[in-house]
Amino acid sequence: MSILFAASLGLGGLAELLTMRAGFNLGHWILLGSLMVQVVAAVVVMVQNYQGVLRPAMRNLAITFLASIGLWFYVVQMATGAAIGYQNARSRVKVSVRTQDYEPLTMIAHPTARGFSGGIALLLGLAGAVLLLREEQAPEDKVSFNV
Repeated sequence: MSILFAASLGLGGLAELLTMRAGFNLGHWILLGSLMVQVVAAVVVMVQNYQGVLRPAMRNLAITFLASIGLWFYVVQMATGAAIGYQNARSRVKVSVRTQDYEPLTMIAHPTARGFSGGIALLLGLAGAVLLLREEQAPEDKVSFNV
């Protein structure tokens, strides 16, 4: 499963970067589809590590991916709010923000946000490929904390 995780990171990140100039709907679905596959693969990697099948390095990559995507999501929301505030401060005509225009899933489909998401996924996919090429084996013995 770690191969699928690293491949989904690399291919999803590459697809997001290559479709930055695509239309809103296409880019939105590519982003959501790749994120869904990556998140599911990351969770499966963490479960397999817990079961002793995979090494901790892949688990750490999965945790790093999930944390970075969560951070990316909130940075996109804050940057959107800051951009609207900056635009209102610079002009006499205030921008009226409709609720449906400021929904979180609408903001992440912006080309810049998709580009950052693709860059994060691509870099972590390259790190996953390096980890896979190192060919470390999972520990043979499970650590027991029973005394």
